[in-house]
Amino acid sequence: MTKCKNCHTEFTYSQEDRDFLRKLDPIFGGYKLEIPDPTFCRDCRQQRRLSFRNERTLYRRKCDKSGKSIISVYAPDSGYIVYSTEEWWSDDWNAFDYGKDFDFSRPFFEQFNELKKSIPHLALHNVSNENCDYVNLSGFNKNCYLIHAGEYNEDCMYGTSVIKCQNSLDMINCFESRWCYEVVDVQGCANLSYSQDCTNCSDSMFLYNCRNSKNCLFSSNLRNAEYYVFNKKCTKEEYEEKLKQTNDHLLEHGPNQLHKQFAQLKKSTPHKAQQVTTYQTQRIHTKAMTVLIVRTVDI
Repeated sequence: MTKCKNCHTEFTYSQEDRDFLRKLDPIFGGYKLEIPDPTFCRDCRQQRRLSFRNERTLYRRKCDKSGKSIISVYAPDSGYIVYSTEEWWSDDWNAFDYGKDFDFSRPFFEQFNELKKSIPHLALHNVSNENCDYVNLSGFNKNCYLIHAGEYNEDCMYGTSVIKCQNSLDMINCFESRWCYEVVDVQGCANLSYSQDCTNCSDSMFLYNCRNSKNCLFSSNLRNAEYYVFNKKCTKEEYEEKLKQTNDHLLEHGPNQLHKQFAQLKKSTPHKAQQVTTYQTQRIHTKAMTVLIVRTVDI
């Protein structure tokens, strides 16, 4: 057992792990550099790896090439040289000018850090957006704000992994949907709110794992359903009355209490043992790049 130098919990690092690590030892100029045994536990190592990635926190700073005010994933005091997207992709600088010789007498990461601090960095990873100053890892969007990892969206805000959506906000993993609010893992939906894991559902709220359903409230595992409330079939008039009560509650008290009811519904409903998906891919060729869109389909 080894004690983690960060969180001080004990973790196991076997001889099999060491043997695998030896296969990963890099060779530079004929010299093999042995990767040392980890001093952090698995969770702390993962946290350390992820600490180098920032996609959702944006900063106002100066472009180090033009001096103009820009938005970037690098904070002003990060110590990195940052160019705006247009200037980074331009031909006004040459990456080969920043090459350095490797010194085998010094630690690798020390030199790697020096290299990172000396080269220009791309402020935001975007391409072909229109009126989308505050998005990152995104392309071909229009009128979007704080969308990350999104493509081909219009009039959307506050989302991650959003593809081909319109007029929606507060979403994660939302594909080919419109007029959605506070949804997670949905595809092909319209006018859907406070829902999770739904496909081709519309005009509904608080649905979980539903398919091809519309005009439903507080229900789960529905298929090709209409006018259901708490998984019970009702008349159109009964549904409209319950919908009015729900909307009145949202306006007067907000969604917190209804979220608790929805959480209880998800706990009480049967769940699939595994969420198994297949992947369909579509390539879209543009002048700037080739975009690969991945779609998930339940099986």
